[in-house]
Amino acid sequence: MTATIRTHLACPLCGGGLRVRYPDLPDRFETSVAPWRLDECSGCGLGMINPAPAGDQSCYYPSSYLSQEGDASGPVAGGLLSRLERSYRFDQYRYDFRLLAAASGVDVARSASYLDVGCGSGERVEYAAGLGVPHAVGIDRYRFAKQLPRANAELVTSEIVDFRPEERFAVVSMFHVLEHVEEPVAVLRHLGEHVVAEDGVLIVQVPNYGSAERRLFGRRWFGMDAPRHLFQFDERTVRRACEEAGLDVVAVRKANAPLHPVTLVPSLLPALDVQRIWVRPGRAWRKVIVQALWALATAVAIPVAWLQQVTGNASMLTVVARPGGRLRP
Repeated sequence: MTATIRTHLACPLCGGGLRVRYPDLPDRFETSVAPWRLDECSGCGLGMINPAPAGDQSCYYPSSYLSQEGDASGPVAGGLLSRLERSYRFDQYRYDFRLLAAASGVDVARSASYLDVGCGSGERVEYAAGLGVPHAVGIDRYRFAKQLPRANAELVTSEIVDFRPEERFAVVSMFHVLEHVEEPVAVLRHLGEHVVAEDGVLIVQVPNYGSAERRLFGRRWFGMDAPRHLFQFDERTVRRACEEAGLDVVAVRKANAPLHPVTLVPSLLPALDVQRIWVRPGRAWRKVIVQALWALATAVAIPVAWLQQVTGNASMLTVVARPGGRLRP
């Protein structure tokens, strides 16, 4: 399979008309030549790349994509910076699972099973297994080159809609995946009907298209990430997508982990793109300097991100839902 292009003639979520919002989005990884266009639905406000990639989109995911992690043979691998960076990512996982517990009362550590959809390298699955989850699984459509064996974690290469486990999972997560899939409602419906246990819970996290950052930075907002982010959701559209899929929405949270102003720093300073600096080739001293600059800029941005959160403008949007509700035709 190779990547193809498809064009949206109407909004795939509500059927509304489309208008051009950002006509010249860059590809920050430079995996494609032409600029991309983001259209916005005049009805529900859903944003979408149009025309958009379809089919096998692996050509748009370079070897330095975060899901594939850093090069274990790199000059700082195993060193202090590498360990600190791993701890920083684990802090994000802790926050996400605490958010789930606060919204639904479900403690991942006490759950019988956990599935991470779009697991990338599988690190979050490994983290869940480390909490004591007896059955921790991750699926991803791509077999990443840097994917490593994970302790007590099973990693499966599969399209989401092809994955039908013998036993459904108590907790299912989709962290920064829904915006990448071609048919978001169909994917959510499949998870609700075939993957999440009847008494289970689904947590979905996406960049918040309704955030203050997106309104401020526009086409330069890190959350755009064309052409990999096929869709842009705000609170209204992500809720509607879940409900169209027959899911009962338990909670919607606009919140970032306190130490993770995820999109603010790279929107201001693209050279400090967290998805590239940990794997960027080059001399060791240069790599250490860039990483230190990223850490400093992140620390400075934390109060701003906190202010965005308390005013309801955080750059991340998290939905907790359960199977059930009336399936829509």
